[in-house]
Amino acid sequence: MLENVKYTTSSYIVLVAQNNKTYQLKHLITRKVFGINPKVASIIKGFDTAQTIKESYASCSSNKTISETAYYEKINFLVSHKVLVLSEDDEHLVQPSEHNFFNSPSLDFTNPKREIAFLGVPFGNGNRKDHRCYESPKYIRAYAKSHNCHLTIDKHFEAISSIIDFKKLKAHISHNSIKDWGDLYINIDESKQKTYANIYKSIKQLLQHNKVPFVLGGDHSISFPIIKALGEQYKRFNVIHFDAHLDTYERLDDTLYTSGDMTHNHGNFITSCLKQDSVATIYHVGVRGVVNADMGLKSKKQQVIWADQIMNEEVNFEQIISNDLPVYITFDIDVFDPVYVSGTATPVINGLHYSHVNRILKTLAHLNVIGVDLVEVNPSLDSDELTVDLALNVIFMLMNLIDDAVLEPV
Repeated sequence: MLENVKYTTSSYIVLVAQNNKTYQLKHLITRKVFGINPKVASIIKGFDTAQTIKESYASCSSNKTISETAYYEKINFLVSHKVLVLSEDDEHLVQPSEHNFFNSPSLDFTNPKREIAFLGVPFGNGNRKDHRCYESPKYIRAYAKSHNCHLTIDKHFEAISSIIDFKKLKAHISHNSIKDWGDLYINIDESKQKTYANIYKSIKQLLQHNKVPFVLGGDHSISFPIIKALGEQYKRFNVIHFDAHLDTYERLDDTLYTSGDMTHNHGNFITSCLKQDSVATIYHVGVRGVVNADMGLKSKKQQVIWADQIMNEEVNFEQIISNDLPVYITFDIDVFDPVYVSGTATPVINGLHYSHVNRILKTLAHLNVIGVDLVEVNPSLDSDELTVDLALNVIFMLMNLIDDAVLEPV
């Protein structure tokens, strides 16, 4: 608690009078609910306009409503529970998840060691076709819990892949370095720009504390603010983009929209990524279909690895993707053939099989992976639960690409 800086009431606080003697205080992000008396409610309301602790106490003491000792005890409580915050940038934007992924511990920022940090981003409004992938983080976590998917060193990883040794994942498990931060709080009434800004701030917070983000989307538009945040930590890095689509599409209304409010979406977020100086090369893996037949590449930064090339074993990923730079992996579940993934909004025929992705991820083990996202799982379309089951298998393989040792930013 800092006495001489200005605090304000969190915008995520709901204060409801129960009767003349009590109020209910609810924090929308932490989900904590408290019963408080009118004196504390008065203190909270006083911070609707930003002021210092000293200014607030002067107001209270002039009315002789509370002793100095009692006042500072209450202020400490309100600050520690994020009821009073230093500024909007210091708001705690992440809610604890209902089920921690793989029953892993909750993330603790006081621990300085390098850890994988899961973050759910339940946002689907960047997908113009079907927004219901916003339910995916909760859906994937619940599916893992229902199948007792805990992380233990004696797990039979051969059931996921017999050609991957899972050495890195086992190291994380033995060092207890896989944590779950929770889900980003998203208000349904806030703008897309606000959501993207909050994603960006959350990723920056993870990176500043030596955590490797593993983000569960959500639609593919969430990847741009993640990549933007990474660009402030790493001077240069590559992006491996698993997807049936190039995601550089433009529509006429995108071009005509000139009010300044237009932002990227799930179908053109790569265009925004290409403008980032920190992004060296984007490798598009698994692209296919008539929708991409007339698409020209927008930048020399792009390299396309077509689905047919993979299926015909014409590609050596170890030669194509060097380990000279760190790598971010963004994985759209529609890279798989629709036979395996009914639960996604934009399926494309002639997609990759599990064995193809299995072999590709094995060959990427030499890379310095600095973050991962998995997106576009749509629970409402996944009637047979094959998509979420496939996604869970992929998550295990993607975790195994992240080194347990500390690697310095390039």
